[in-house]
Amino acid sequence: MKISLKPLAVLEKKLAKLNDKEKVVLVKRFLNESAETLESVGRELGVTRERVRQIEKSALKKLNKANTSSSAKINEFIIETLDSLGGIASFDKFLEKLKVELNDLGPEDLRALTVFIKAHPKLKNLRQDGNFKAGVFLDSFDLKKGEEILRKITEKVKEKTIPQKLEAFWRNADDELREISEKTLRGLIEISHDLGFNFKDEIGLNVWASIKPKRIRDKVYYTLQREGQPLHFRQIAALIEGSEFGHGRKVFERTVHNELISDDRFVLIGRGIYALKEWGYQRGTVADVIEGVLKEADRPMTTAEIAAAVLQQRDVKKSTIFVNLQNKNKFIKTDKATYALKK
Repeated sequence: MKISLKPLAVLEKKLAKLNDKEKVVLVKRFLNESAETLESVGRELGVTRERVRQIEKSALKKLNKANTSSSAKINEFIIETLDSLGGIASFDKFLEKLKVELNDLGPEDLRALTVFIKAHPKLKNLRQDGNFKAGVFLDSFDLKKGEEILRKITEKVKEKTIPQKLEAFWRNADDELREISEKTLRGLIEISHDLGFNFKDEIGLNVWASIKPKRIRDKVYYTLQREGQPLHFRQIAALIEGSEFGHGRKVFERTVHNELISDDRFVLIGRGIYALKEWGYQRGTVADVIEGVLKEADRPMTTAEIAAAVLQQRDVKKSTIFVNLQNKNKFIKTDKATYALKK
């Protein structure tokens, strides 16, 4: 089901059914660019946090009753979208999905959708606590059973000790876990504080560096793996800063560079450009790389052959390679433009 309605325009008509205090609470809690806490709204209105919660609850109930054909279409679309996700999802992921389905809504309409979700009679909202992230699920979804399944999933993941593809995990799960769909399994993992996905869509524990890196060196490694190509240390710093694990904090280029220098997983292949050793790059100077190339070939090689092999390992100019070939302590010229290792 596709709809072309603008949620904010539909919501504004429904807001007219509320009293002034109810409007103020919903606007401050959900519709402003920066959502306010219950405490903050309470201070402004001169009431307690609990009273704000009561006003919010009453306002959402009124909105639900003030149904129109347009709001009914939005509500139906919300249910269909969540059902397509397996009946449960983290709040952020659900909004992302709705945004895509509704032709990339603007921020105002997306915030209005939040109110529709909160007021929906067939949805239940999961408040963030020690076990779960903020989420939403169909009222027909058995959350207690979901919690038990999530506990068993976490135990299974701990047994594996390494990340694995969700599809493979679900396919190899026992019959009890396979009672739920793969989509529902994804939704349960998304609301879990203990479990998460990496960029390969593998599941694992959030304490694992391969899922949610915390140390800067692990963030560097994760970033290079995700990008799949050598990068300058400044690019790496910028990518970490803008990533989901950057947390909006400044990432210093010098810190990233120091980690790249000191960690054996990374190889300098050009001016400030680093690659992963696991990609087949060897550590060392250009002369060391030439030495490795000639050792592997076990024969004299032309400068063209040497240059081609070295350029697979290093992002340097050919002239740099030719200069290093003049190292008489390591290499000897055996013929015209042909070199071998000095014995």
